[in-house]
Amino acid sequence: MEMKFYFIFVLTFQLFLATRAIYDGRRAKISEIPYIVLIKNARIYCSGALISNRHVLTAAHCLRKSKTVTVTIGTNTYFENDEENPYAMVIKSNKTWMHEKFSLPSAVYDIGIIELPKNVTFSKSVRPLKISTKRNVENDFNDLEVISAGFGYPENSAGPSTFLLYARLKLISLKECKKFKEYYIEDLNQDHICISSIRGQPCDGDSGSPVISTKTRELIGIISYIKDAENGVDISFNDCQSIVPAVATRVSSYLDWISEKTGLKFVSNKN
Repeated sequence: MEMKFYFIFVLTFQLFLATRAIYDGRRAKISEIPYIVLIKNARIYCSGALISNRHVLTAAHCLRKSKTVTVTIGTNTYFENDEENPYAMVIKSNKTWMHEKFSLPSAVYDIGIIELPKNVTFSKSVRPLKISTKRNVENDFNDLEVISAGFGYPENSAGPSTFLLYARLKLISLKECKKFKEYYIEDLNQDHICISSIRGQPCDGDSGSPVISTKTRELIGIISYIKDAENGVDISFNDCQSIVPAVATRVSSYLDWISEKTGLKFVSNKN
């Protein structure tokens, strides 16, 4: 049986965005999630996380199709004219990196970096997110509560959400996630983390969104893809309530690569 999986970026179609946002998400204040970044790349809309005053971490597949990307920082709406958030910035960048080993249709090495042309000024609405340095492959964050946030359509909406949405979610072990292996295009490995669908989950439009531990407030994952099928049958494009866990790239697996591209230094934590 031929199976398909879907990266969860957003494609603009005429005047509308063909997307869905984090299912069962709540409206977020930018001061609560000041590291969130909206990424516009040709017709692709994704999210990312500010990790320094000059670098944004996102999914590699969000950086395809165009040599120049536009990032919006310091706002909880995808509209560029944001009078409610005076610290909002819209910045164009032509310096990006996709991991050298990333190649579709595989979702392995789905991590990318945007370098901004100049340093951004931090404020209550613009703050970098600390990256978790836990490298222990046995620690797969089973049952850990996390936050993820992104831009897109709310469930059952005819149009895009005006505001950034976030949700509290739970991770599951790779062992548990592999019970759904028939829905994935490839085997999962220690460089992945899985998000349970019980509390809701990321959907189309949430690619590149950060996955943050509620305990440490550290970045542990980048949303990569979902399998949009149930029991071997493709479900409606308007249905975010798939039983299949979403898959994220485990950021601590790529600390050396991030350091190489950005110059950022990390103190390794083997726990």
